[in-house]
Amino acid sequence: RRKYVRMAQLRNGTSQSCGKEQCNSQYKSGMSETQIYHAWEGMMSRCYNPNNIKYKYYGGRGIKVCEHWHRFEHFFGDMGHKPEGMLLDRKDNNNGYSKSNCRWSTILVSNRNRRNVKSV
Repeated sequence: RRKYVRMAQLRNGTSQSCGKEQCNSQYKSGMSETQIYHAWEGMMSRCYNPNNIKYKYYGGRGIKVCEHWHRFEHFFGDMGHKPEGMLLDRKDNNNGYSKSNCRWSTILVSNRNRRNVKSV
């Protein structure tokens, strides 16, 4: 069983572990304060944490993260550092997060790619 906790909970001691050894190694690696780590953490929370305010739009409608990306280092290896001013964007919003369906895009491109935007 997976347990998702915010990095702040690990730092302030309200949680000792996310339940996986890799969590502690990521925290100690110094990546937890980077934009790429926050993008990964947000993606995982939206898809698997029912307490996330956006869960109903992601995990609640079946959007998942490919198993390979459940480890931060694999996500980072595929996506690299988050470019300044860019967002993690799924090319097809009806499919989950994976290397073949994700890209870094501007907020303008990302907003045009939303489910509620109609093409004219």
